[in-house]
Amino acid sequence: MKKTKHSEMRYTVTKVADAIGMYLAEPIEKITTEDSVDSTTGEIVTWEHHTEMMRAGTLIEGKDAMTLDFLFQSGEVKYAKVCDCRRVARNVDLGYPSPWEVTAQVGDKRRRFILLARGVREAMEIAVDFIEQSVGVDFQLLSVKGFHDCTPLTDNFTRNGIEGDTEIPTAQGVDNLAAVCSKFYLVELRVSDNADNEPTDRKFLAFAPDADEAKEMAMDWIINRRREQLAGTNPAAALRLEIEAVILSAAPVNCYGVIPPEFSKEYFDHDPNGSTCN
Repeated sequence: MKKTKHSEMRYTVTKVADAIGMYLAEPIEKITTEDSVDSTTGEIVTWEHHTEMMRAGTLIEGKDAMTLDFLFQSGEVKYAKVCDCRRVARNVDLGYPSPWEVTAQVGDKRRRFILLARGVREAMEIAVDFIEQSVGVDFQLLSVKGFHDCTPLTDNFTRNGIEGDTEIPTAQGVDNLAAVCSKFYLVELRVSDNADNEPTDRKFLAFAPDADEAKEMAMDWIINRRREQLAGTNPAAALRLEIEAVILSAAPVNCYGVIPPEFSKEYFDHDPNGSTCN
């Protein structure tokens, strides 16, 4: 029977003799730093680079024990966390921002918030951080839903979409939050063009008056992006480009408020490489 983290044996070691027969509870990483100049502010920014040297779940015996002993002796590793359970698989975040819907019980009402995050754990952290400052009563997170492989089509979400998108209402306080209503549409399109590309299915989260307008926003985004891609290699084909799209599905996504992207961006800046959950 598998153990939970509450019943497993886990401790930190500084020499191989204390780790023999145990498994690495966390990966052994080599951390290096690099300074670069921020092109916007001109400030010096220090980046950390993590290189995995031994994977979590590695059994400390034989050659792997020798490797760990070398890392201790060389000073590259100061300590290692080990346990008696073999945990190899990792819960890995997406690594890139995408839309998420977080539902919370706020007092006696359910409230849905839309935000940008790189994984379910980060989506929950951002939601809790924001809701704590936005409502005056206790709350409980009920569900988290990710719109994976989905392009957000509103200027407040991303500058990669078309300019002039309908503005997403942002939350400036509980009174304004209550006025935000269901104007999001999750649209899936089958897209084809005259540039000999195979038809592809694309999902978009658009803030629009109706599904037809959401489709048009998605079409404009696709055309602009495809022309940008062709412009560097085949300008003539970019000018002749024609796009056709068929709606496979379109459904409204109700929400109570949108957590401003600037709020989420602080999380991305704080941990620019994304994170993993072990």
